[in-house]
Amino acid sequence: MVPKALTIDLLLIGAIFILGVFQTRVILRSMSYLEILSLSFPVGLGTLTWLLFILSWLGLHISIITITILYTVLLICLILIRRFFRRPHTKHRYTTELSSILKEHSQILSIIPWVLLILLFLSAIFISVGRAYSTWDAMAVWSVKGYGIALEGTIFAGRTWGSHGLNYPLNLPLAISIFKLLSDDVLPGSKLIFPLLFISLIVNIYSFFIRRNISQTHAKFGLLLLASVPLLFEHATLGYANLAFTMYIVLGALYAMEGIYGNHPDELVMSGLLLGFAAWTRQEGLFISLLVVMALSLTWLISRKGKLKFVPWLLPLVSISMVWFIFTHIYGTEGQITLALREALPGISQGNFHLESIYTILRYAARQMLEPSIWGLLFPICLLLIILAGPRRFSPKENIYLFGGGATTLAIGIAVFFYYYAVSFREMPLDWWLSTSFNRMILPVGVLLGILAVMAIGSSTLLSNDHE
Repeated sequence: MVPKALTIDLLLIGAIFILGVFQTRVILRSMSYLEILSLSFPVGLGTLTWLLFILSWLGLHISIITITILYTVLLICLILIRRFFRRPHTKHRYTTELSSILKEHSQILSIIPWVLLILLFLSAIFISVGRAYSTWDAMAVWSVKGYGIALEGTIFAGRTWGSHGLNYPLNLPLAISIFKLLSDDVLPGSKLIFPLLFISLIVNIYSFFIRRNISQTHAKFGLLLLASVPLLFEHATLGYANLAFTMYIVLGALYAMEGIYGNHPDELVMSGLLLGFAAWTRQEGLFISLLVVMALSLTWLISRKGKLKFVPWLLPLVSISMVWFIFTHIYGTEGQITLALREALPGISQGNFHLESIYTILRYAARQMLEPSIWGLLFPICLLLIILAGPRRFSPKENIYLFGGGATTLAIGIAVFFYYYAVSFREMPLDWWLSTSFNRMILPVGVLLGILAVMAIGSSTLLSNDHE
């Protein structure tokens, strides 16, 4: 039973990957092998679950037949678009060939970081499947809801299966339901989703470093720094949505910067798609995605470097997120962010500013960021590297990517701070809210900060290096 289920699970993952390959090749005219490897699975997964959600909302029964037909039609459409509407190949990006990377590693010492990363990835896969869905949110919010959808054949099973009704986006529950339908999820094979998204995040960050002319030494150091963060590795095995959300937000921000500052609409489309999938993965996804849009739009207005094209950027984001927003407005209830703001604003208007909460949040954040068992040495090392690089490197004249990335990181960090400030007005003690969710809420901040620190010390030049 287990070997058969594993075979089915691996075939399913391969099918999702192939779907993503064609989709990313349609969107991006020039891609490296690393981008194909790292983007295809998360893009294919988000697309398949979102369209399955639309079909179920329209009344179609979710079954193996429905999924097979949807997949086949979607794949054929992508192949036809690729075949008959192929746009000319462009050379504005590095083609990061695997052979060229291998040439950099002729010495034994240069191979060690890759060996460590592969062992880390394999460990994440083994632990993730081995621990199954063994924590509360992983079971109550994501997996049980996915199993219920598979058993009842409709997204509306989410009302009664698991917790929070239909308030949470259904990207992960629908993905889990596909595994349940095809292999009964006996391993559970659906837990493979989380380490694969972890690998996608790390590999795409490396590809981004290469495109930005970061040296191999600094790029590999940055990957090890991020991949070894205990919290990030833990979420590659837990079954929570925070890692998937972090991956979509971070990669959405990276492609947005390349699209704007390099004047490449293809990258803006990819960014909008990834940010849309962030909204399709977590409740706060739309809010954080809009913050990314506003922060990078502001940096463009200040610097006037590149060209900002809102239509290709916002169209996929709005299309995905607004459909879910309408659905949850009809069938769900108020989300955590809305509830927090609704309870905080009256208190603030009456002069009750909860100043002690500001101190509590800042003190808790400082302690957590310096805790090696949670964040490793990420924050101290990032702070040291940024100080060594100097603040000038973050100016728009010196490096527009550091300027834009810094603005985005700061915007997300401030948003998380104000979220916890708002929940301090709710009945549950602030310490409870912080202890249960603060670290995973700032995962995107930690990852983006690590990327910025490596870029600050690793760039051979301080210009926005676009390869035309």
